[in-house]
Order: sequence, then structure tokens, then C-alpha cells
Amino acid sequence: MGSSSVGIAVAGGVLLVAGLARIFYVVPPALHLSMAQQVNKLLGLPLWWRLILVIRGIVSEELCYRGFGIERLQELTRSRAVAGIDLSVLYLWRRNLCVTMITHLAVDGVGVLAA
Repeated sequence: MGSSSVGIAVAGGVLLVAGLARIFYVVPPALHLSMAQQVNKLLGLPLWWRLILVIRGIVSEELCYRGFGIERLQELTRSRAVAGIDLSVLYLWRRNLCVTMITHLAVDGVGVLAA
């Protein structure tokens, strides 16, 4: 995996974090919902456990969904258009699971580990 792929992965992670942050800080308050209890519960977990949660999500989701699911879906439909959005588009563009895993790490790492 080249440095341009790592750069794309990190940039994708930053864009996803920015978009998710915007959604997190706009949608729940607009719907009069509070996420404080769930966030505090997550922050109460030890850092090592949050790290395990992040790594598990990264590896299992990327391998099972993008590495297997998208490839099979494309074989069946012969179309990239039906594969989905976000990290799926990144995977279809780069065809590199490491890129989507690094992007996923950037998103989950900021959301779960940095808190």
C-alpha cells in the first residue's frame, strides 16, 4: 500500500469524522434527544477495552462487508452502482481493504478512543 493510499485513507477518515460530528451535534438536539448517558457509559469502559472494540469493528466489518459482500454483489449484479456509499465507494475506487481499514480506524479512533 503506497503513501497516496494512506493519505486517501486518512483524508477519508477526517471527512467522515467531520460529517458524523455535524450529524451528532445537530440531529439529536433537533429531535430533543440526549446521548449523554450512552456516551458516559462508553467512556466508563477501560481504554484497552475500547481499543478492542474499535479493532474488532474495523477488521470484521471491512472483511465481511466490503471484502466479501461487495465483491459478491458486484459479481451477481455486474454493477458497482448497487454497492453502496461511504467506505464502500472508497473500497470500490481503491480496491484496497487496508485503505478502508485505516479510514475506519480514523473514524472509530476519534469517536471511541480519543474521548
